[in-house]
Amino acid sequence: MSTITVDLGARSYPVIIESGLLQRLPEVMDSLTIQGRIGLVSNAPVHALYGSVVEDALTAAGCQLTTALVPEGEQIKSLETAAGLYDSFLQGGLDRSSTIVALGGGVIGDLAGFVAATLFRGINFVQIPTSLLAMVDASIGGKTGVNHPLGKNLIGAFHQPQAVLIDPELVRSLPHRELTSAFAEILKAGAIADRDFYISLANNAESMLAADNLPLLSDAIERACRIKAEVVSADEREGDRRRLLNFGHTIGHALETALGYGQLRHGEAVALGMHGAGVISRELAGLPEDDLRLLLKPLGSLNLPALPPLNHEAILGYLRRDKKMRHGQLHFVLLERIGQPIISTAVRDRHIRLALERIEEEYR
Repeated sequence: MSTITVDLGARSYPVIIESGLLQRLPEVMDSLTIQGRIGLVSNAPVHALYGSVVEDALTAAGCQLTTALVPEGEQIKSLETAAGLYDSFLQGGLDRSSTIVALGGGVIGDLAGFVAATLFRGINFVQIPTSLLAMVDASIGGKTGVNHPLGKNLIGAFHQPQAVLIDPELVRSLPHRELTSAFAEILKAGAIADRDFYISLANNAESMLAADNLPLLSDAIERACRIKAEVVSADEREGDRRRLLNFGHTIGHALETALGYGQLRHGEAVALGMHGAGVISRELAGLPEDDLRLLLKPLGSLNLPALPPLNHEAILGYLRRDKKMRHGQLHFVLLERIGQPIISTAVRDRHIRLALERIEEEYR
């Protein structure tokens, strides 16, 4: 078992990583002093796989449980869905001492965390991520939120979990596309923080994504979680240090929104955004050509989907409404070298158009 601490003083919490952790859930819940009324948020496919294990663990810990299942898909991250969860949990008798448990991928974690942040002005919640993407990124750091038609995650709150419980064995149940798309977030962690880790990822991506090589992937999960925890511990609310985690996300989020939620997996959009950010980094930040090739090398292992023609003006419009806009300027994460990120306000429309053209050339 590995325990990583997100160090936020009185609001510090553990990220516990252990293969088979779900089978030890009753004792883990007991150690976290989870008690009272619990609201469990999941969706039907995830609940069918793991719901009974989690519900039995919560019941064994003496909790009174209200389970709320929501539909699948990015489109359910909405104020309307959140309102339905408020109804379920208020009718279930949850109060200020209650805890919400998120069992699912990043969509479930973001949505359940947002409900926990806003119900009774904030109650405890626990993340049990079941997707690789949620394990290495969305479950750690306290970002919660829902989408708006004008952009992804525009409505939300910072609300740290009480704990994050990661069982790498759960990735065995994931479709291969979910693994390959989520791997982009592991690559991002290496790109911004650890050159040697990135080189290892680039050289071993196909092996790490093989169905029979979970130990190798588990090591990468732990390293990516440590990087995320270190950044959040140093900068909880997205000052310059935490903004570095947005590498690949600026163009990626715009692509997700422009193409319609659900057309690209989030990790696929991030991978495309990393490609675009690498092109811009070569133009503006002096990223060496060898580093650009290294950055792009593992993306070929992700089986990224072919793209339709991109509406550059629409994408630029979404970027102008991006959450990373400050005083009318877009703060863009670039690389001087792999492992050496910077935040730039020098990115202009022409640079983004160039990046989009290169993405289209590669993935059309």
